[in-house]
Amino acid sequence: MSTEIELKLSLEPEDCVHLLQLPLLDSLSISPAETHELYTIYYDTPQLDLKHNRIALRLRRINGRWLQSIKGKGQISSGLHRQHEWEAEVNSEEPDYSKITDPGLIKLFSNTKLRQHMRSIFVTEFTRHMRLLQLDDGNKIEFCLDQGTVTANHSSTPLCEIELELKSGHTNVLFQFALTLQSVLPFSLKLENINKSERGYALYNKTIQT
Repeated sequence: MSTEIELKLSLEPEDCVHLLQLPLLDSLSISPAETHELYTIYYDTPQLDLKHNRIALRLRRINGRWLQSIKGKGQISSGLHRQHEWEAEVNSEEPDYSKITDPGLIKLFSNTKLRQHMRSIFVTEFTRHMRLLQLDDGNKIEFCLDQGTVTANHSSTPLCEIELELKSGHTNVLFQFALTLQSVLPFSLKLENINKSERGYALYNKTIQT
């Protein structure tokens, strides 16, 4: 288990090109810029049992490999997302419950009825531009720009957000860098309290109510 700490910022899709060409990012990068096409399937029951337990189960395809992630029991405040995460590589896009090692999650997913009703609830497809940044004080941040769509029951909504993941240092580092980023951009960034899974669930609920 790891604890993921991220600051999420939203922006308009038309501003992405300007952001990616920002000299500030080049000056702080300590790794080559990478671009990945990410396809992610989120699983739950029709009754959304995982959501009610504040758990998100996803299978993500990246570079031809599948990564199973379970996130949950987190906190969100002022754009800062802090949550526990369990990851394991799996062989396909179907959940592999044998890869779960946390006792609490093992107990949850040992429920036969829960597993029988598990299905794809929504999907995210986006392009991720990422860099590892080292700030002047030596602390490190992973910068990701995600742009794509969230789809549930043939309905889609756009996705465009920045994720600043803390790799070293205090959480204040994320807010300080966000302010620095905003100071050199001609457009506004907004703190984002809604993560990808919440976007997907909101869209899913909307589709089953109409």
